Amino acid sequence: MRIMRPASLRGPFAVNGYSPCQDATCGDMVNLQTHSASDALASATSLAPGTTFDPQLPDTSVLAAQGFVLALTAVAAGYWWLVVVPSERAALGRSKRLGPLNTYLQELEGPEATQERCLDNPIVATGVLLLLASAAGVLQQQLLR
Repeated sequence: MRIMRPASLRGPFAVNGYSPCQDATCGDMVNLQTHSASDALASATSLAPGTTFDPQLPDTSVLAAQGFVLALTAVAAGYWWLVVVPSERAALGRSKRLGPLNTYLQELEGPEATQERCLDNPIVATGVLLLLASAAGVLQQQLLR
């Protein structure tokens, strides 16, 4: 059941003298037809008389947690950059000079080994055959002209 509100409390949504609000807070609604946006913004952002905004530091526990995460990240990045990267570079250099990587690199340097290894790959071999077939087709068309 809808109750009748006085004209001052009806607001913009009242129809035929009835208000859709069923409780006493209906009169506190802003009348959108009579107030401008600047008036609503001014009333929403105004402070009570005598109060001012004073900036405050966050809680010290929050600052301590953020500082801990930042320090832990810096320590991990420093360890990776100063310890892990140089040791892996040294291991790679030793492997290039003396280890199995050296023999692999020497195999790659030989031109005949490269051609043999490429033709062993079925995808590359198929591509080479298609390339040769298309070249033969183009050559045949040129000769028939």
